[in-house]
Amino acid sequence: MKDISDKKKSILVVDDDADICSTLVDIFNAEGYSTDAAYNAGAAIEKIQTNNFDILLTDIRMENMDGLQLVRKVTQINPKIIIFMMTAYPRDSRISEAYSSGVVKVFEKPFEVEVMLNIFKKEIAKREKKN
Repeated sequence: MKDISDKKKSILVVDDDADICSTLVDIFNAEGYSTDAAYNAGAAIEKIQTNNFDILLTDIRMENMDGLQLVRKVTQINPKIIIFMMTAYPRDSRISEAYSSGVVKVFEKPFEVEVMLNIFKKEIAKREKKN
């Protein structure tokens, strides 16, 4: 019988920049994650309602519904999901609100993917220890 921790971890990447989504999906898949992308918050919510993602990585600034609004909705749907955000605006006033909403880390674009992956692994391990 396989341990739960043997299950391939899944990531949903949400950004209105299709190139960023595509690049991150390719990188995360190459690292052994099961990765999907959404190009807006509405599509992300639909995917989260039908799939059990381990990690959400979303941009803060998006049209129609921003990343913080998405985070609030996602935590209602899946309170166990590990949430990370990314932004090209390091002085965005919403960053502190993101942390108080349960976001683990906000990555500043451009970011080092290796650093991001290490933080993902540490947070997954921490959550699995709790369970």
